[in-house]
Amino acid sequence: MLGLIGLSALAFYSFAAPTVLRIAVGPVGSEDTKIMVTLLQTFAREKHPIRLRLVPTDSPLASAEALRTGKSDLAIVRSDGNVPPNATTVAILHRDMVVLMTPAQSRIANIGDLAGKRVGIVRGAMLNQKLLDLVLERNGIDAQQVTRSVIRSNDVRNAIATDQVDAILVVGPPSGAYMNGIFEALTDSSGLPPTILKIQNAEAIAQRTPALEVASVLRGTFGGSPPRPAEPIDTIAVTHRLVADRSLKDSVVADLAKALFDSRQTVAAEVPNFARIEAPNTEVLGPMVVHPGAAAYFDGEQKSFIEQYGEWIYISVMAISLLGSLGAALLSRTMSHARPAGTPEIDKLLILLRRARNAEDDEVLDRLQQEADEVFGRTVERAANSSIDETVMSAFTIALSELRTAIDERRRMLLQEAPDEP
Repeated sequence: MLGLIGLSALAFYSFAAPTVLRIAVGPVGSEDTKIMVTLLQTFAREKHPIRLRLVPTDSPLASAEALRTGKSDLAIVRSDGNVPPNATTVAILHRDMVVLMTPAQSRIANIGDLAGKRVGIVRGAMLNQKLLDLVLERNGIDAQQVTRSVIRSNDVRNAIATDQVDAILVVGPPSGAYMNGIFEALTDSSGLPPTILKIQNAEAIAQRTPALEVASVLRGTFGGSPPRPAEPIDTIAVTHRLVADRSLKDSVVADLAKALFDSRQTVAAEVPNFARIEAPNTEVLGPMVVHPGAAAYFDGEQKSFIEQYGEWIYISVMAISLLGSLGAALLSRTMSHARPAGTPEIDKLLILLRRARNAEDDEVLDRLQQEADEVFGRTVERAANSSIDETVMSAFTIALSELRTAIDERRRMLLQEAPDEP
């Protein structure tokens, strides 16, 4: 019983204890990092069964590498960022569109005009340079003909004003504060908005590169009257995804997915970009596989506790029953071989009985009688404490009676054998 209680307590502790998952995210200060910090605090405050521990990295590329090498259980990656083979999608945090902007007075009207020009890349230099090269290549421009430089978002207005760059490449949510800030920085003093270049053959680019998606900057995305832009503009987009190691249990990932969407409103109140989180499409096969646990949650096929562990519970009950029966049989066998209390006293009386029948004189018989009285006294004390079974006590009484009879008979025999005194 103590063993079963201990195992039950251990099982309850293991089941009730929160699951701690390491999540790689970076760079520090990015929108994704702010989301995860807020989510971590929310899970801890609301005592979710899932707890997160941050593994800070320098970029989404580094986060993907951390997941690949086993340094983290989760990671936030970009769909075009060397996603490791063990990564499976849990949720899509947001979509980032590739937007090329030029000042209103610029003579650059389309992608083909970028040949021989200078493009400033805001944030995400390595991945965004690859996107720029891809767009240029698909539009028949040699990437070597375009000079690129990395600039900070705060330096965009100055870089355009001082003629350091001719166009700006920015990747981010089109309706977010980050993209709007770049758009406003490129708006001239007279209020003329920048020109957003249409990416030709966007659908063909996305088809050739499954990590990309076709997207559109909608009319009026940047507000204004008349609306800016005046008409939808085709482009491509990448997704920022929360991915999990393929080896994580389905139940753990299902709980994580549920916790994410249950906390969406709370986290979005502090980090509005989290409101864009969405479930991956579990019906359409894409380049990134959805984790089975997340798919079960989104499709409403998440198994209950009994469904998950019913077979193990049944096997455990059968095993415990078998072990209990075996233990009872062993205990019964052991008890059958154990001598009941009071048996040594009976053995002592039997020894005294043999000695009494062979006694040579009265002194020996007196000692035997004394020993019998001592054994009788001890036995009566034990019987008073209920330490001796009634059957054993009956046998003891018979043995004691036989011993006293034997002593009396031996006394009479010795008396008859003794010579008559003169």
